[in-house]
Amino acid sequence: MKYYREIACWENQRRLKELLIFRDRYMAYVNGRIAQTNEECNIDEEELANLRFNINLTVSRVTDVVQASGIPVVITRREQGFLGERRQGSSLFQDLFILDQANVHSQYVVDTLERAIGVYLRNRGYSMLRTINPLWWTGKAIRGVVRIPFSLIGAAGFDADKAESSILGRLLKAMIVLIPVAAALLTILGHIELLDVVKGFIGIGS
Repeated sequence: MKYYREIACWENQRRLKELLIFRDRYMAYVNGRIAQTNEECNIDEEELANLRFNINLTVSRVTDVVQASGIPVVITRREQGFLGERRQGSSLFQDLFILDQANVHSQYVVDTLERAIGVYLRNRGYSMLRTINPLWWTGKAIRGVVRIPFSLIGAAGFDADKAESSILGRLLKAMIVLIPVAAALLTILGHIELLDVVKGFIGIGS
């Protein structure tokens, strides 16, 4: 999933909506369980079951949205073993309904969600500026073209990320970007009748 600074305004709005809905569902579920434990009122078990079902349906997507905001979602569990205390990291949202076993309060989930909501809210104006900026779209198009060879490598069963980060991969990306730029620059110079001047300056031609 793309980082929050790399998305258009409609994607920013979509992620905000998903986070808000998820937070409200989770809070409703937790509050319902607390009321049920304290026997404060009659709880609709079917409603709680539906809330849990919808939370489980969307938790993977919401985890990605939170991670893309830069907010950490990893919690550290402490477990006692034969050799003493052992620490193990796990996803906060993976253990959503058994947080008590990790000694994590449900409010920590809400706080994490609201921090991510704050990130997307603060970036809303910037996302609108990106969306109306033609240079941003041009950059996205160039990056998309550059990724094509590596996507084909990945489709063939090889490690596309490793190939892209290699020296040869970096050279290939640079060539894919620089060749069209150089061709466009030469075309512009030709139209404004400066190509011969540039050729003479660098010693090409007669």
